[in-house]
Amino acid sequence: GSSTILKGTRIQDIQSYNYELTEQQVQEIYARSMGVVRESSEDRANRLLDSLTWPAAWRDISTATVAECGPLNWVGQTVLPGLQETERTEQGRVYAANDGKGTLRQRYFAYSDTVSNTVQATFSDDGSNEHYRSFGHERGDIDVVNDATVKNGTFSKQSTDAASITAYGLSPLVVDTTLSTYGQLRDMAAGVVWLRKDAATRLQPIQCGYPTSWPAVLGLELADRVRVEATPM
Repeated sequence: GSSTILKGTRIQDIQSYNYELTEQQVQEIYARSMGVVRESSEDRANRLLDSLTWPAAWRDISTATVAECGPLNWVGQTVLPGLQETERTEQGRVYAANDGKGTLRQRYFAYSDTVSNTVQATFSDDGSNEHYRSFGHERGDIDVVNDATVKNGTFSKQSTDAASITAYGLSPLVVDTTLSTYGQLRDMAAGVVWLRKDAATRLQPIQCGYPTSWPAVLGLELADRVRVEATPM
């Protein structure tokens, strides 16, 4: 075979292969040397829990995640901040479910997951379903975001909505993520503004009336869809 002599070049590490690497493989090796592992939010959450030897039976990680993670921030970072970082990157939800499992819900869970798009419990004030004593709602701009900036440590992308800024005033949000591409930063910024540029209805606490409703209430989970029925006088 032939050999090449590199003059004036400093090489830190040498690794040899007995086969020819593809361009993608070379890029992946370089990325890992820079602390970057491109993987889904699902794989990143599992990687973090694996580092704790967290049992698979104690997890409920969505297999329909959207985001692709990039940088690994291992130095000085514990698992909880890592999971919260993954949550921001996915724009989903990370929490301990009522069955004790570490849970990651994907970005569109409120629209696609069965428990979120079908009613799991109905509350009524006429005794026909789960009973409640009081319930209310109000519409306001407390959740409005009309200027979103999404970062990944290297790049950032901003998205705004002029009509919303005129209507409600400037309401900015900065989201730190580990997204791997500029395109994903752009899409997330635009998506956050699109979802939150308008005033929204917020529910007030529902006060349940009878102890017989407690099992149904305590059995509900975050993001479960419920129906509340009010009987007019």
